[in-house]
Amino acid sequence: MKSIKIALIVLLFGTTILSANANKFTDKKEIALNHLIKKIELLNIYKSCINSSTSTKDMKSCQQTFKGSRKLLRAKTKAKREALKSSK
Repeated sequence: MKSIKIALIVLLFGTTILSANANKFTDKKEIALNHLIKKIELLNIYKSCINSSTSTKDMKSCQQTFKGSRKLLRAKTKAKREALKSSK
C-alpha cells in the first residue's frame, strides 16, 4: 500500500513537471516567432527606405535608423526571455 502511494505521488509530480516544461516551451516558441516577424518587418522597412533613397546621405540615414531599431528589438526580446526565466 505504501509503495502505491509513493508511486502515485511520483507520477503526479512528474506530470506537473512535464506540464510546466510544455508551457515554457510554448512561451519560448511564441517569443522567438514574434521576434522573427518583427525582424522581417524591420527588414522590409529598411529595404523600402534604401529603394527610395536618392543619395549616400539618405542611405546612411536608413542604415542608422535600421541599426537603432534592431538594437531596440533585441533589447525587448531579451527582456521578455529574462522575464520568462525569472517567472518559472
